[in-house]
Amino acid sequence: MRLAHKFKLDSIGARSLPPALLLLCVLAYGLLIPFLGFYCDDWPWIWLKHMEGGAGLLSIDRLFRPLAGEILWSAGLIAGQSPVAWQILSLVARFLAAAKTIEFNKFIGPMLCDTWQDILLNAPDSQAKDAAVQAIQAILSCPNLP
Repeated sequence: MRLAHKFKLDSIGARSLPPALLLLCVLAYGLLIPFLGFYCDDWPWIWLKHMEGGAGLLSIDRLFRPLAGEILWSAGLIAGQSPVAWQILSLVARFLAAAKTIEFNKFIGPMLCDTWQDILLNAPDSQAKDAAVQAIQAILSCPNLP
């Protein structure tokens, strides 16, 4: 059996994953929304919008973060100056990012697993197999991985 088959979700699991992910996002972030406000790093953007309007937001950090102004401006059109609306918008963004990440992993995961399995099974000598195993162990032992 190919290693990639272990990563495939059955049809029931694939359909229940987005609602489960949404429930997880709501439990992790949504329950706190009424108690959250703006964070300390939000205040400069709020001040800039108040002082210079939408044009000020569109010119934010143009050199280093070219899309930051457009993202903040469009989110400001939706959420206004309400902290609750910003937190809800943030919750939706987190959910969409997580859902797209899972979708990407379902696409790329089997290919990566097949590639590593092919390397291990078809390595010309034991030294190549040892190198591949060490590379996999180094990746899996990385402290930043979940």
